[in-house]
Amino acid sequence: MRTLRATIHAALACVFLAAGTFAADYFIATSGDDTNDGSSGAPFATIQKAVDLAKPGDVITVRTGTYNQTIIFWSANSGTADNPIVIKGESRAGVIIDGEFDTTMRHLFASWGASYVTLEDMTFRRGACFFNNSQVRIAGGSRGWTVRNILTKESHWDGIVLEDVDHCLVEDVITEYNFAGGIGGGKCRDVVVRNCISRNNNCGWDYNPFPEKEGSFHNIGGKYHVPGGFSGGGGKWCNNYEGPLLIENHQAYDNHGPGLWFDWDNRNVVVRNSEFRNNKGMAYNWEGSGVFWEVNPTGPLTLEYCYSHDNDGSEIAVCESKNVTIMHTLINGSFELRDMEREAPVRDGEPALNSDIENLTLKHNVYQNGEIRTSLGAETWTTSMASTRSFDWDYNTWEGSEPTVTWGPNSRTGLASIQSDFNVELNSTHSGSISSSWETGDPEPPVFTSMTVTPAGRTLLYGETLQLWATARDQYFLAMPTQPAFTWSATGADGEVDNDGMFTAGNTEGTVTVTADASMDGTAKSASTQIEIVAKRKATGHFISEGEPLDFCEGPWAAFDGDITTYPDCHEADELWAGFRFDQPKTIVEISFCPRDGFGERMVGRTFEVSANGTDWTSIYTIESVPADGEMTTVTIDDPLEAAYVRYNSNAGGECGYLNVAEIEFYEGPSSGNAVALSPVLLRTAMPLHVSAVAGRALVNVAAEGAHRVDLFSLNGRLVHRVRGSGSRRYLVNRTMVPTGYYLVSVAAGAYTVCRRVMICR
Repeated sequence: MRTLRATIHAALACVFLAAGTFAADYFIATSGDDTNDGSSGAPFATIQKAVDLAKPGDVITVRTGTYNQTIIFWSANSGTADNPIVIKGESRAGVIIDGEFDTTMRHLFASWGASYVTLEDMTFRRGACFFNNSQVRIAGGSRGWTVRNILTKESHWDGIVLEDVDHCLVEDVITEYNFAGGIGGGKCRDVVVRNCISRNNNCGWDYNPFPEKEGSFHNIGGKYHVPGGFSGGGGKWCNNYEGPLLIENHQAYDNHGPGLWFDWDNRNVVVRNSEFRNNKGMAYNWEGSGVFWEVNPTGPLTLEYCYSHDNDGSEIAVCESKNVTIMHTLINGSFELRDMEREAPVRDGEPALNSDIENLTLKHNVYQNGEIRTSLGAETWTTSMASTRSFDWDYNTWEGSEPTVTWGPNSRTGLASIQSDFNVELNSTHSGSISSSWETGDPEPPVFTSMTVTPAGRTLLYGETLQLWATARDQYFLAMPTQPAFTWSATGADGEVDNDGMFTAGNTEGTVTVTADASMDGTAKSASTQIEIVAKRKATGHFISEGEPLDFCEGPWAAFDGDITTYPDCHEADELWAGFRFDQPKTIVEISFCPRDGFGERMVGRTFEVSANGTDWTSIYTIESVPADGEMTTVTIDDPLEAAYVRYNSNAGGECGYLNVAEIEFYEGPSSGNAVALSPVLLRTAMPLHVSAVAGRALVNVAAEGAHRVDLFSLNGRLVHRVRGSGSRRYLVNRTMVPTGYYLVSVAAGAYTVCRRVMICR
């Protein structure tokens, strides 16, 4: 049985205890069995088994050995800020997660929306067999992760990537010998990368792991490399347009490609006390820069107390970026400025960014045998460019060769010549001897400068809840080491926020402004976010379908591509359908659809259906007349049901419709309180869950055969608590342990799940 680390009072009515009240230890061993109970004496065989059972505060210990497994955390596999889930190996060298067993997996370890998990003391190798993926990936809105003392190597692409995450720490991690890159990410908010090493990445493999993309790689001397203009090197960071991102005490060396690459709209980035050395170019020397800032039109970007040397390309390159500050840094080699204009390319469906270099501050640095030089796009720079672009280059020290600045077609050597001819003050000193060595430094003491409230720009349905977070920030936009108490308020449309930042939407459409106020050391600040409250919103989920497209025709996905001129056209088959699987049950209240032009009759008699399990389907709407061509027809669902799946069934009524529908849009509304019925195969009744209000609490009666799981979710999908049982059981939600509001109670038995919404009040 699970090892409980606290005493729990048992009674006829089992109480839903708040997360963190008790915790369990699970053990994994190569000699284990998933039919065991996961205790020290009877360990599981797979890590995923323990992950699926884990609750806040639980600890999963993986014993020494090699495991040919993948591990996935979903949003339901979450801890809490006070009680994270911990998954740890007995030692980094001794616990190896090996991906060589399967060439179809996307990642060896991934989180898709899970929060407050600590991963430590393991090695991951030979995984990430999909092009442009990573061996370890924390993504999908994950929050509060700590990744510590991990080695990722020999990945078929990157070592570790963080994407769309909040408040995550990566420390004491080594990434090496990966086919592409080391540590990178995008859309990171409050992420710290500390004491990490990225080395020997993209150094060339003897074979191409992606033969279908033969022309995408450098083949140099029989070694395959990822081009430095695409990926590879020590790590690439993109689209961190909120930030902040702090990288400190970092080493990037012996990579092929940039040691550290910030590409495309990174903001509020600080790199501190880090070294970049011996990074190599492949087809071109410029591919091997030490630090590469590229197309960051907003910033700010700060590099301080760093050392860059012996790289094939520039030691530091600032390319099409604004508001860059480099201070207290030792640069042994060239410093590059690139100022290209892009001719309206498109990136990720959006027009590409264009940016000039502006507001460049270089102060208190040491240049050894150094040259500041311009490259592509700066061929026409005039001698007055430094003043018009707001360059501030003072208090630097030049050692070794005479200072040289190459400015477009002009080049000057010596401080006096540079100052007079390039209209730059350059109040610096020069010594003929090289005497300085790299010294790390302490940042300026933090000063309470601003605040933020996240997440921003969310849309909620009536009655939904959303946890908001306030953060006090310093002059670098980093979180203050000590956070103040926050006072919350809400104005505008119907909605309220409690003292902990939990917002509950009301029943009136409109915009609510939620504000947090705080004071530190006599300084008062505030920050706000806006929340839109709606009666319905477009539903999205994981695309699912059944149907094989005809030759040269679009497949089922074309029904959801936002374009009414495209449509699926599939082979005749017993099943033809397309829809979504949802991570959490949704109530579909409205559907819009458009037929393939001239074939609207193929939609008559067809149905839109929902399901709790993806097997047993219930019709919620039947199309009774030919829909108009070239426009969306919108229908309202009279009796909406909560469900985990929704689809358009093109073969309903016994005739094949070839899935000829140009576009479908599903819209969800507030919980109806009615869940789609389940097959009674594993459950005694088709309605295995009864929820009733008992003095503001929730009484849950479960009638099921065999084991079942009861989950309590907030309406935004956050797992509040989970218990397990078997047979007919009664559970009582303890109202003193959860905030007042609406919740979803979910019961899962075998392959079946049913949900109810309940109001809990204190």
